[in-house]
Amino acid sequence: MIYLKAISKEAFDTAIRDAGWVSTEEDTEYQILYSHTHSVDVIGDIYVETGKTITIADDEGDIIVNETILADGYHANLLLHGEELPQSLKGMVIDPPITPHRRFS
Repeated sequence: MIYLKAISKEAFDTAIRDAGWVSTEEDTEYQILYSHTHSVDVIGDIYVETGKTITIADDEGDIIVNETILADGYHANLLLHGEELPQSLKGMVIDPPITPHRRFS
């Protein structure tokens, strides 16, 4: 599996179009990201826990939840089925995370 991280959704959309995997701006819902040569799992934004909690007042009492912050980047997972990694995606490849948020089964 290849882990990808773009600086923004817009940068990811541009790279996917440049790879030839979607043809127009209207294809940004990624209907064409699965084929016999590749599979893309678009994760998008990832929120990570800060280690702190937040107390939310509710009619039935306080609710304590873990505080989260937005992680840098726009994320996706990629499987290639015999295809080379497109040039437009090479700069987005990151090291495998220790605890991935999602992965292909």
